[in-house]
Amino acid sequence: MRLIQVDLAINMNRWYVVNVQATLFCKYAVVCGWGRRGTDYARWKIIPAESVDQAEEIARQIVALKIKRGYESV
Repeated sequence: MRLIQVDLAINMNRWYVVNVQATLFCKYAVVCGWGRRGTDYARWKIIPAESVDQAEEIARQIVALKIKRGYESV
């Protein structure tokens, strides 16, 4: 899921991405990325999970928290 947060009054223009996928190190993981829109710089985090259900629940919690903090779904 792709989220953005824009507030031109304080020069905020952010993006956040949350995906459930397989990685080289674990069968299921939540992969999160974030940064400022319009730049090449980004940060990434991988959260390992025991099952696809657990990974989807973690992703839902992250998305709910970001929406609570002002992000909008794209």
